[in-house]
Amino acid sequence: MSDRVSTLYQQQVLLEGVLGALMMTSLVLVVQAAPKFEYQVMSFPKDWYFDGLVTLMSLTSLLLVFTSWGMSYVASGLTSETGAKARRFRRLMLFFNRIGLTLVLAVVSALLVPSSLVGAAATLVIGGVVLAIFDELRLGALREAHQELRQQQAQAESEQGAQA
Repeated sequence: MSDRVSTLYQQQVLLEGVLGALMMTSLVLVVQAAPKFEYQVMSFPKDWYFDGLVTLMSLTSLLLVFTSWGMSYVASGLTSETGAKARRFRRLMLFFNRIGLTLVLAVVSALLVPSSLVGAAATLVIGGVVLAIFDELRLGALREAHQELRQQQAQAESEQGAQA
């Protein structure tokens, strides 16, 4: 794996790990302040909002931590650079990363709902736009780095063929 591709995946590992840890810390703080997050949503009981928020936060944290763990195999080069299984694994890890970041956005917005419904909506909309833009830039950088890696491999193969 090229240095550029490996560096991009290593950055993803770091980001996911830090976000997973922050989400777990936030979960502990929310559990300690449970009465502040009892919010009436339509005709549902007040404690349903808190239960849903805590569940969403714990699932987000677990998803990010496990994705960081899986992505570390890609970043370290333990997975194959070629082959359908390796490509599927990399794509699956990037898909889980995207879901994790989207869930972080949902959690941040959900944390704001009891204090400011307008703030939560604005955070969700603006954060969604920024997340979509950054995700496209990230995927573009990964595509470009993988294309560069393929060109280097093809060049090395052609040089080996010429020497033989």
